[in-house]
Amino acid sequence: MRAIIIMFSTYSRIPMPQVRWDDKSRGYAICAFPLVGVVISLLCLGLVRLAAMLKIPDTALACLLISLPVIVTGGIHLDGLIDTSDARSSYADREKKLEILKDPHAGAFGIIRLALYLLLALAALEILLSRGMSRRTLIPALLIPVFSRICSGLMAQLLPKARRTGMLSDMVGRKTERGKVLLLAVQLVVCAAVLLASDLMTGGILLAAEAVFIIYYRHMALAEFGGVTGDLAGWYLCMAELAGLWAIAVAGWIR
Repeated sequence: MRAIIIMFSTYSRIPMPQVRWDDKSRGYAICAFPLVGVVISLLCLGLVRLAAMLKIPDTALACLLISLPVIVTGGIHLDGLIDTSDARSSYADREKKLEILKDPHAGAFGIIRLALYLLLALAALEILLSRGMSRRTLIPALLIPVFSRICSGLMAQLLPKARRTGMLSDMVGRKTERGKVLLLAVQLVVCAAVLLASDLMTGGILLAAEAVFIIYYRHMALAEFGGVTGDLAGWYLCMAELAGLWAIAVAGWIR
């Protein structure tokens, strides 16, 4: 329970009671990361149901669905998206890119990438909503925030850290721990099984897209930064969720 409170205190703006941050609880907090996604998914489901009753236009609902996770998380992952975009756009060496990640100021390229990200997310949601949110699309879409956080936690454990210190290193530790990896792997299998059970084609395309993106993320993080950081994890989370939305949209076109 302490690990869950630590995770929600760090990666959400949901009020939590104060607890002692001991090393063991903080280390296992990463295994509770998907629970933040569960809360976001439930809130999004409630918003979709409310919009149907109030007959809210699709464009307005899409904007609200994009805004809701930002409100819940405080935009911490979007901050990682901006910082990582700035660093990658510099085309500098590894040390300089890591310095840019620590810079609290947002550069022009980061803002441009953020605007592009929001427009692409809006377009994907417009496509999904215009086609009607049936069971075969609603369940996979709602599982994206959960699935992306499971994968983010796994990669934070399995991939080397670009820095010895920092938010990510403090949260997950510098060494891979089998217990955490096993717990996250079980969550991954369960989530993937639910995705495939909800709709085999949509779930399969979504999982394939996420697998390809994980391969790309691993290569990019190691080649350009020498490992992962908190900002890179935020960048991955945003882009993985965007890839998931477009995978569902593509599945609808194929069908």
